[in-house]
Amino acid sequence: MKRFRFSYYLLALAILLLPPQTHATQRCLRPTNFCDTISFDTEGRLGYGNWDWECIRDWRFSSIIGAKPGPQFTTRPVYGGDMFAYAVQFSFKPGNLFDLIGTSGMANGLLTFQSDQPFTVTNGTCSGHSANDNKPSLLSTMVRTMDLPQPHSTNSPRCLHFANFCDTIVLLKSGTLAYGNWDWQCKGDWSSTPIIGNAEVGKELATRPGSTYLPFAYSTEFVFKPGKLFDLYATEGYWDGVIVARKDQPYALTDGACGPGDVDLTKPRMTAP
Repeated sequence: MKRFRFSYYLLALAILLLPPQTHATQRCLRPTNFCDTISFDTEGRLGYGNWDWECIRDWRFSSIIGAKPGPQFTTRPVYGGDMFAYAVQFSFKPGNLFDLIGTSGMANGLLTFQSDQPFTVTNGTCSGHSANDNKPSLLSTMVRTMDLPQPHSTNSPRCLHFANFCDTIVLLKSGTLAYGNWDWQCKGDWSSTPIIGNAEVGKELATRPGSTYLPFAYSTEFVFKPGKLFDLYATEGYWDGVIVARKDQPYALTDGACGPGDVDLTKPRMTAP
């Protein structure tokens, strides 16, 4: 366990040595019917920030990231030292409305936690006065919804390979969304790190990697580009900006779920320095 934690510190150091993108104007997003708030910033087509999903005036630990067009914010929330089982995506729609979609990965499909919920955005970071304790948290509605039947994709799985890294992602598509599991440790584990994103507009995937009791420091966003290339962005939140962790890296998609033969340990991990 100590060796595993040490690799996290090395990666954090390597990412911090990269130049962050500059800050724009910080803002506060408030879902109208819930006590949650998101302090966020934008730079170019990227949005990043921190989600106080427990309504405790804490905008430090649950970083969140997204990309436009879409637009959306995505993360895997953290509470204490534990990680939520679902990667969740706020999908913003015309009329200042959002849907909140979650997935625990390939095995359990997509789950709609909320749909057509109103929100407002104000200038400046969220503060202690931003949350309304008389309203429920989105977390409380998530917990109730997780017991409901979940729709599954009728599409066959595909395996996302990275030419220069041993990581793989098993993917399914449901409507305009893509979801699955990222074997970010190259252990042949396509169950513990869910990932979600837009399969059509934007073509991106995002999550916060980590095992149940060891969350990764950064929320991460794959942005896929023409020529079978991707960039990987990472953020700890609105005060640190967005780091370009990987740039113009090649990838390929193959039919069928990823398997042990797809893990090439002669290549480094994407999240290792």
